[in-house]
Amino acid sequence: MVFFMSYSSKRLQLLAQPSFRWYVTSCLLATLGSGLSYVTLSWLILEVDDSLAAVSVAMLCFWVPTVFLGPLLGVVADRYSRKWLIVGGNAIRGLVLILFGWYFHHSLSAHLIYLLMTLLGIGFAVYLPATIALIREIVISEDLLYANSTIDIAYEIGNVAGMGLAGAFIAWLSAPTTILMTGIIFIFSTLAVIRVQPHLQKTRKKKTSYRFIIDDFTAGLGYLRINPKLIVIYSVQLLVLVSFMTAGVLLAPFVKNILHATVAQFGQIDAALSVGVVIGGIFLPWVAERWGFTPTLLVLCLALGILFSWFGLNHSILGAEILYLFIGVCLAVWPLMVTKAQHLTEFRFQARLQSVFNSISGLIILLIYLLVDLGSHFISIQWLYAFEALLAFISLFLLWRYRGLLKKDKTA
Repeated sequence: MVFFMSYSSKRLQLLAQPSFRWYVTSCLLATLGSGLSYVTLSWLILEVDDSLAAVSVAMLCFWVPTVFLGPLLGVVADRYSRKWLIVGGNAIRGLVLILFGWYFHHSLSAHLIYLLMTLLGIGFAVYLPATIALIREIVISEDLLYANSTIDIAYEIGNVAGMGLAGAFIAWLSAPTTILMTGIIFIFSTLAVIRVQPHLQKTRKKKTSYRFIIDDFTAGLGYLRINPKLIVIYSVQLLVLVSFMTAGVLLAPFVKNILHATVAQFGQIDAALSVGVVIGGIFLPWVAERWGFTPTLLVLCLALGILFSWFGLNHSILGAEILYLFIGVCLAVWPLMVTKAQHLTEFRFQARLQSVFNSISGLIILLIYLLVDLGSHFISIQWLYAFEALLAFISLFLLWRYRGLLKKDKTA
């Protein structure tokens, strides 16, 4: 009990800070809205165009802005207020969801949904690099580990709640009304982040021009080149993000075609991942503090590779639930990766480096979506889980190969 109180007090102290509390609230509401909109728009696209290809096109529309606009927006986030970029990203998503939710009552087509997904993708591309960088303006460096893990827990709770409630809201309110309501949730998320008061570090404003953007981006690449340990940790972070974002895409066809499970059983397996992420988010910071960052990352990447391999070979529904739970625990390595990257990166380069690797991860995610859609007739879904395992083992190799380089940092 004494251990639990001491351990919990670190998170409670963070949540006692108004700015951090509002920031977590904003993250929770944003992912609640994301979960609701993802399920509802997937439902709508299947209503107007009953094909998996249509869902893949919608996901393509969402991720393309991150791939192409990410590096540019990272430079902007390093130059201007990250808080107000988050406000802008959330406001874009809120307003377009309200507008399209209202319009969908009168007219609905696949092309309109693709347009909405593209606009949501632009909002997300603005939001993502700024939100990871802003936390360094809210909490001190020593608290980043617990801050990032707490935010990750809020993300997962919001996402699970949104995806879980979507079906009930669609049945009760109709899909267009649910979209409109989701926009209102994003507006509340925007209002919450407005209450955040960054005070630790400030971004430097410069004259805006195409030349300055190119120069800043080039400076970021130069900074990355002379700091090889950053390439390692951001690459591992990229691979873990790809695993997390694509695991759900692979699950539905795997459960249907390999496990032959019901919709309810699919929901239970999917929920197991989220429960695992929350459990990992609670306990992994404590483990990392005692074992050290690098040993913890090594063990989790090794476990992740083994678990993905095992999951692809498994034919038991109960086994799938248990394995997915532990996969979720291992995927909670994400906030540890983010914290490590934050400790290693100068504040003025944080957003642009993050956005470059976000763009690369977005490109890989797009390729996996296309592979699932176009290659599913030629490649067994079980082999795609072998690809997930390969990503984890590549992460393990990078961490092991360059462990000495990473241990030069005090957080290792």
